[in-house]
Amino acid sequence: MFKKKYFLITLIALIVVVAFLYLFRLVGNSTLITGEYETSTVDRGMVYTTEGTTGIVEPANEVIILCPGSSVIKKISKKPGSYVFTGETILTLDPEPVESQIEKLSDQLNIMQNDLDKNRLNARGIQVDLDYDLQVKKLRIASLKSDLENEEELLKIGGISPSKVDKTKQELTLAEQDLKTTTEKNSIRLKQLEIEEAGILLKIDIQKKELERNHELLRKMIVRAPSSGIILTMQGSEGEKVNTDVLLVRMSDLSVLKIRASIGIKKVGIIKTGGIVYAIVENEKVLGTIGDIKPLANDEKIEFDVFLDENKHSKLIPNQKVEILIVTQQAANVLRLKRGVLITKNKKQYVYVLGQDKAVRRRIETGLSDMDYIEVLSGLQEGERVIISASTAFRHMKEINIK
Repeated sequence: MFKKKYFLITLIALIVVVAFLYLFRLVGNSTLITGEYETSTVDRGMVYTTEGTTGIVEPANEVIILCPGSSVIKKISKKPGSYVFTGETILTLDPEPVESQIEKLSDQLNIMQNDLDKNRLNARGIQVDLDYDLQVKKLRIASLKSDLENEEELLKIGGISPSKVDKTKQELTLAEQDLKTTTEKNSIRLKQLEIEEAGILLKIDIQKKELERNHELLRKMIVRAPSSGIILTMQGSEGEKVNTDVLLVRMSDLSVLKIRASIGIKKVGIIKTGGIVYAIVENEKVLGTIGDIKPLANDEKIEFDVFLDENKHSKLIPNQKVEILIVTQQAANVLRLKRGVLITKNKKQYVYVLGQDKAVRRRIETGLSDMDYIEVLSGLQEGERVIISASTAFRHMKEINIK
């Protein structure tokens, strides 16, 4: 009997203590010391929901190398399946046909240059003759004008007949007309010489360009990788002749990468070309967009391409498996709060808003939620500081003292 009475008293006392502790947690105050909690400031930004999947990093493009000119494959330095760096030699074509053409073009260019020199010397000789002829005619006109002046003076005193004066005037008129005609002909002849020189210069310019093109072609006889990648296929073998513009080498381009991802066919509705995704590359989120979507399903999955904004990211490696987050909903420029231990995904919840020396519990409503942030629909203002991580023992208290 005594034992039963003792047990009953102990049980009642325990219930009272528990009730007191619960009541103290519900209405009482407690204290948090700086360093024992983490806060976040309410700001504006993007909040989105995602659907997760995975993908494999692979080259975004293939590089096709065409044969630069008809020749014979002299040496193959890299075979299909080999990894090559930018500028590395893949194969060498026989340069002999191009070298012969360069020698021929160089000889023709020298002949044209010689023709130009001869034309310029000839033009200088003609210019001298024209100038001399023009000077002689000008001197004759000056002489006739002097004779005419003398004859007109003699005519005044009767020392010469009028017919003689008329004859001199006629000769002067004819000489002046001859000078005018000669000047015009000389001008035409000089323009002809200029046109002849321009024609030779044009031929020389064309020849130089053709020579330069062949020098460039000679450099291309050593076929180099335009970018780092893996050789996929190669047409021809050593000693085999290949023609101009024939497919020579096909290789992957590792300078620009993409992600080939897949998702269950039941979730195909969230996949749209141009849709936003995030790739998790060694704990770093990299923004990207959905590209081509394959219409046929393999193993009940739909494949699609993801093109990253940073398609040359230093941490991307071919054949690397990465996590993909497909954005299904998003809200831009909304009030948001960083996620933490005290911030749940519940649409209605209580948070602690920091004041000067205490934090007060406040009820808020939330919307979209992602890995980092939760959208705040009501209950908080931009710029307010909220406790997001601390001991859960304070969860039901109305106020918390801050030291």
